[in-house]
Amino acid sequence: MSPSVTSLRRDNNTRTLYREAVGVDLPNSSGRLVSYILSDTSVGRDNHVIAADAWILEPFLRNPVMPWAHDTSQPPIAKWIDIGTRGNKLIGTAEYADYETYPFADTIFRLVKGGFLNAVSTAWIPREFKYTTDRSRPGGIDFSKVELLEASQVPVPALPTALATARARGIDTAPLYQWAERALDGGQTTTVPRSELEILRREAKMPTQAKRIAQSIVVPKRREKFRSLAENVLAIVRAETGRGIDDRLVRAPSGLNTEDPTAGGWLTEPEFSQKWITSVYGMSPFAGMCDRRQTENKLGEVKIPGIDETSRADGSRNGGVLAVWPREGTAINASIPRWKMLEFAGNKVQAYVFGTNELMNDAPMFEAHLNKVVPEELAFQLDLKIINGSGAGVPVGVLNSNALITVPKVTGQAAATIVNNNVLDMWRRLPAPSRRNAIWLVNEDADAQLELLATNAAGPPNIYLPAGVCGNEYPLLKGRPTIAIEQCPVLGQLGDIILMDPTQYIIADGGIKADVSVHVQFVNDQAVFRFTWWVDGKPAFATPITSYNGSVTRSPFVTLAAR
Repeated sequence: MSPSVTSLRRDNNTRTLYREAVGVDLPNSSGRLVSYILSDTSVGRDNHVIAADAWILEPFLRNPVMPWAHDTSQPPIAKWIDIGTRGNKLIGTAEYADYETYPFADTIFRLVKGGFLNAVSTAWIPREFKYTTDRSRPGGIDFSKVELLEASQVPVPALPTALATARARGIDTAPLYQWAERALDGGQTTTVPRSELEILRREAKMPTQAKRIAQSIVVPKRREKFRSLAENVLAIVRAETGRGIDDRLVRAPSGLNTEDPTAGGWLTEPEFSQKWITSVYGMSPFAGMCDRRQTENKLGEVKIPGIDETSRADGSRNGGVLAVWPREGTAINASIPRWKMLEFAGNKVQAYVFGTNELMNDAPMFEAHLNKVVPEELAFQLDLKIINGSGAGVPVGVLNSNALITVPKVTGQAAATIVNNNVLDMWRRLPAPSRRNAIWLVNEDADAQLELLATNAAGPPNIYLPAGVCGNEYPLLKGRPTIAIEQCPVLGQLGDIILMDPTQYIIADGGIKADVSVHVQFVNDQAVFRFTWWVDGKPAFATPITSYNGSVTRSPFVTLAAR
């Protein structure tokens, strides 16, 4: 990187400093992304130094845009999608607007990617500083706190001489000429000296032949999107039945189908897929309470630290994390946490939907049908596997977790019953930190048993509170919501009542993209659509744990033995 240059200028009575930075082609630069080293800790030619941790970025991040030549009177040419300190450097990555959005921004981008332009100037306000005592840096200042105001693309003295070469490569420099002309007429606010603006205008003016060349360049149009889910799906029907492929369709990568790599299907617009996934968690009575981790990676590559502890004693919590109150001269033993890496699998759940010709011809009705039945079915399957999934091609369910605690029935207890002592015994086995998040999941037929708890004079008072008594949506058991679901096993079997802390169940969700294909082409005037969602889940705890003060094991997942 070239030596940085800092210059002090006055702007609206605020002393603002500008430092130029040079662009670099970092490994993550791709597409319309370009990364820049905005500052480092080297001594500038003005003898000033900015500390690596000096940058205050919060105000800037409220509107992280990149103007051209500090000219805020025209739209920004790019937005900063990432900016922060890496080692001793302040590094930012900018995403430039495309030609269709802003032709001038596209000109600057093409000049940057062509190597004709690579300078960025940062404007900032010094907050904390002191003059250096280093005699080799006369007049130098050490800045310990500076607030970033702006990071702008700027022309450099060498740019005008490079414009002829840029034009020869087909880059339209006319927008740059028009900007320089407006700036010279006083219609733009910029920090570029007038003498440099005049040179820039002269060199950016395109000869007639060059204009014709630039105008002949075909700029690819941005892909238009489907306006509705029904329109998107019906286009897939036409494509898979040999009636033409809509230009707006995007074929799903073949890797989406690991069993049949050639059957990837078609991608729906991301906003449609995201709407389905949001609806899934809204329709599920408890999946939305779980620890949901979204990922854009393949689920088989996702690894998340889990809780590998068997005791809450000092040195064992959270796998070995230990906090102490040290005294002077006291030796402290190092603590190395033991993390159990939870590995997720590329599991997928598929929903198949029948669509008749009559239904598909009514697009609004068809879309309403899809938006209801697809999330509803996916939510049912997710809830079912969170409860009893085997882990083989599906999530690991609570009832198959190694962390599950099964409380025995009461001696002499009748079959298919739930009594007060069952509830109390289960509650005692739930860790105290989990009690504020706990929910009860019960089979639908368990409601009658729970209502008997409220009328049982032999039991503790208020152990069960029906729904609506205190404005509560669900009945309360020991003060926690009791949710009746059909996925719990039948009354009397293990799992007909479950006490769990849903925040300790992790869902790895890779479902913001969905592929749709006509699984069976038209038969009896109907088609079968396949919707695929990639999702996995498992409990965060590996085993039950022993309390800090006590010998009883506890777990975020507790159920009652069969009766």
